[in-house]
Amino acid sequence: MQFYTGRALSRHMHPMAFGSLVHLLILPLVVALALAGNGRFELLQAGQSSLVIAASIGLGLAYCAGYFCQMSAVRSAPASIVIPYFNLEPVMTTLLAVIFLKEELTPLHLAGAALVIGSLFAMTLLRRRTPETP
Repeated sequence: MQFYTGRALSRHMHPMAFGSLVHLLILPLVVALALAGNGRFELLQAGQSSLVIAASIGLGLAYCAGYFCQMSAVRSAPASIVIPYFNLEPVMTTLLAVIFLKEELTPLHLAGAALVIGSLFAMTLLRRRTPETP
C-alpha cells in the first residue's frame, strides 16, 4: 500500500513530506509498543554502552534514508516496476546477518533468496520482451 499511495501522492507532495507524515502517524504506535514491553525504553537502560546507543541511532538514520530513497524511487518510476526490487531487502538483510552476526543459512533461506532473485530476473527478461505501449 505504501508504494502505491506513495506513487499517487508523489504527484502532489515531495517524498520527504510524504515520508515525514507517514512516520509522524506511526510514531505514537512505535512509542506505545516500546513502552509496552517493560514500561520503559530498553535502549535507555542504565549501563548501556555508548556504542550500542550510537549504533541504534545510526541504524535509525539509515532506515530513514532508505525509506526516503524508496519514496523517491516510486516518484521516478511506476510502482509496478519499483516494488518488486524491494523484495531484495530481506535477502540483503539475511546476507548481512550471515556476514556480520555469523547467522547460519538454512536450505529454506537459500530457497527463499533463490525465489526472490529468480523472480526478479524473470520479471526483467519478460519486461524486455514485452513491447512497450505508447
